[in-house]
Amino acid sequence: MYKEIEIRDRILDLINSRVEQVNNSGVITKYRSPVIGFASAHDPLYDKTSEIVGYPVAKPTDLLENAKTVISFFLPYTAMVVKYARARREVSNKEWSLGYYETNNLIGSIMSELVEELHKMGIDAASEPVTENYDHIKLTATWGHKTSAAIAGIGTFGINRLVITPMGCAGRLGTVVMSAHLTPTERPDQENCYYKADGTCGVCAKMCPSKAITYNSFNRFVCKLRDDTMRDSPSPVDRGCYFCSSGPCAFFEKPRIGGHHVWIGRNKCESMLPEEIDQIQEEW
Repeated sequence: MYKEIEIRDRILDLINSRVEQVNNSGVITKYRSPVIGFASAHDPLYDKTSEIVGYPVAKPTDLLENAKTVISFFLPYTAMVVKYARARREVSNKEWSLGYYETNNLIGSIMSELVEELHKMGIDAASEPVTENYDHIKLTATWGHKTSAAIAGIGTFGINRLVITPMGCAGRLGTVVMSAHLTPTERPDQENCYYKADGTCGVCAKMCPSKAITYNSFNRFVCKLRDDTMRDSPSPVDRGCYFCSSGPCAFFEKPRIGGHHVWIGRNKCESMLPEEIDQIQEEW
């Protein structure tokens, strides 16, 4: 029987080690320190999710009958990926599309390795694909990676419908459901979206080329139509619109400590020293 701290540290170490390995390899897309949180599989918010989003969404127990905890992690891009997008403003940005493709592959492998490692520890675990796990007609997801991220305290939803973490929203999310109990990370007590917080910004709504994003609504069909028509080749790396995640919330100048109790890398955000935060953000 493993102790809670041993299970948590094994999870943190696997996620961080894989990211460090990729950053030291020949893969083009690079990452900053992951943001990692844990949610109770029986958090009351899971019972309300379908009502909130307006369509049926799976609960953790639908993925794993004896689920107790949901692991949620965010892999934030380095500044260069967003800088390329901001500078070029092309209809189809290759660096952003490549980041989307490579990061999906990386998150998929991390989720598989987590499930395998947890099984070795005698813990049941399951995951859902990081992408393409949705109804292609209704454009509704069967499992919400973003929903679990918000419940696990990874961040808060912006008007761009992305989860804005202490390391911004430019990156990708993954989740794993497991049968072991871990203490849930606390959710932030403030809005990370500048527009929701005080009415400033709104860059994503101003920049959205299809006008799918407004200050109080999002048209997923219009967004998907542009995503489909923007591809100028069948290449798997020629996809993904970056405008909604290239504004000020793509990166925070420094992670917002107040109310955040998630893990940034191997350190808990609430206990990080100012110099540690500066080191994480130094490339920006």
